[in-house]
Amino acid sequence: MSLTDSYSNVFDALEPDPGVAKLLCIKADLMIAITEKIKQLKLNQTEAAKLLAISQPRFSDLKNEKIEKFNVDILLSYALRLGLTVAFSVQMPKAKTKTKTKPATKKVTKTPKATHAKKKAA
Repeated sequence: MSLTDSYSNVFDALEPDPGVAKLLCIKADLMIAITEKIKQLKLNQTEAAKLLAISQPRFSDLKNEKIEKFNVDILLSYALRLGLTVAFSVQMPKAKTKTKTKPATKKVTKTPKATHAKKKAA
């Protein structure tokens, strides 16, 4: 990694495995959406924990973005309990286009018979 490298998010910069980096990014997005919805509802930690059916210390971990303590499916269930709509898409990687190259052909030139015959006679 150099100073000139650019990344689409902090997880791409910190995590060498692109799959793990994407998973961390998804978890972070869910955590942000959940905590923003809690703020919008003006709930305190106790009320939020009750609404999510979790303990207050567990909600504190969520609010303090302790990302390593949560997996995607539990965060998804919290988001749905709050009435958030979660959408995602799965895309197949684009197929690499192969450039078709013609096979190398050998150019064969034939000498006319008359010219060839003259060379033999000489």
